Amino acid sequence: MASSRPASRVPITPSVIAPAIEMSTKTSAMSREAQMGQLGFFDTEKRLAALSAKGDPLEAIDRLVPWESFRADIEAVVLNRTR
Repeated sequence: MASSRPASRVPITPSVIAPAIEMSTKTSAMSREAQMGQLGFFDTEKRLAALSAKGDPLEAIDRLVPWESFRADIEAVVLNRTR
């Protein structure tokens, strides 16, 4: 049988409200991809642009290494595998 006594209430004070507001702010600040668990249409492009702006080390390596000089060796190994 249900109790006829009213439920106890927590007084609404700044110390009670502040954590709830902080949690709400953090949740709303989360990116859509984190909330949805999937990347959006332009998310990859935005990430790559941000990396480039910060000085992506892979771009520096790409400028230094003559990748085409390795093409024949890589194709010989990859294309002629008999496994």
